[in-house]
Amino acid sequence: MAALPARHLLRPSPTPRFDDLFEFLLSQGRLPKLGDARPPWSYCGLLLEYVRLLTEPIPHLEYATPHPTPLKALNRCIDHLACREGAWEAFHLFVNWLAWMLGVSTTPSTLSDTLQEYLYRNVNLGPLLEHPSDYLGAMLSDNRQGSWNPHAFFLTPHAVCEMMVRMTLMPTSTICLEHLSQFVWHGYRSLSSHHHKN
Repeated sequence: MAALPARHLLRPSPTPRFDDLFEFLLSQGRLPKLGDARPPWSYCGLLLEYVRLLTEPIPHLEYATPHPTPLKALNRCIDHLACREGAWEAFHLFVNWLAWMLGVSTTPSTLSDTLQEYLYRNVNLGPLLEHPSDYLGAMLSDNRQGSWNPHAFFLTPHAVCEMMVRMTLMPTSTICLEHLSQFVWHGYRSLSSHHHKN
């Protein structure tokens, strides 16, 4: 696929503006494909189109803390499922339904038609794409009590993961390797102790 000039690429919005769509149609003579979106969504579209890993670098995607609007909407959906199931089971069923609906899993959802209809009408991917974050991980971290997380599964916060990756991939001239290995292998404790020593 030839690279298109930036002004002809569609915004990574779930519903592109009509002006963008019309301009693209006039300039390219065809309707847009997934790969025509601006990075980082263009990379995702190309992966879907070619069904293989690409040799070019994956574009950086800034993950922020979860935005309250999509987080509340997801919590409402899980709470609706929790009226019929336990909290942890409702979360598990929601993740399975989401994976099946997005085509990530081939295992069909076990939810009733009524519950699937409710989720279909209430899950809006637009706000999730506009404010990318690890919403499901945040829900696990925030709901620690009781039966919500019976297996005590807690994700490393994304900010900590990104810091570790940046420190690991930083040029060796920027930081001493002996300090780098301490940070990567000892986590929070080493960061705190090193901060207090200096």
